[in-house]
Amino acid sequence: MSAHVPEELLSFITKETEKAAYQLVDIVARGKASFEIVLDKPGGIMLDECAVFSRTIAMWINENNMFNGECALDVCSPGLDRALKSDNDFLWAVGKLVYIKMNDPVGEKREVSGKLISAEGIDDVIIEDEAGSEVVVSRKNIAKAKLKVCI
Repeated sequence: MSAHVPEELLSFITKETEKAAYQLVDIVARGKASFEIVLDKPGGIMLDECAVFSRTIAMWINENNMFNGECALDVCSPGLDRALKSDNDFLWAVGKLVYIKMNDPVGEKREVSGKLISAEGIDDVIIEDEAGSEVVVSRKNIAKAKLKVCI
């Protein structure tokens, strides 16, 4: 979550997310009054649900006179190639195909694709690569992690 989201706005978004039974995947501040809110729910979130959520947040911002009425909101789903950042993201992705790019090589690999086998500990994730071998990657060594889209 972005550090540049005002605490009262973050608190309201979190409350509304819980009320709607959505998962707050991420909030990114794109400027002083521009925010991307990424939501999900089991089975995926629909465009009309994002639109309703956006209107709810925009009305609250206007009612509370935040940003002098000058705020841009983008409420969206995480997409098919969803980024994995938090502990919950990794736990959610267990059993799914992932792509991980590492800061430092593990063995001779700087990236690995395969099925995420485990993300139970906060220190490591275990991936079964395409050759069927298990690769253990320290979470601190992950530069980028996302779902792998197969077409």
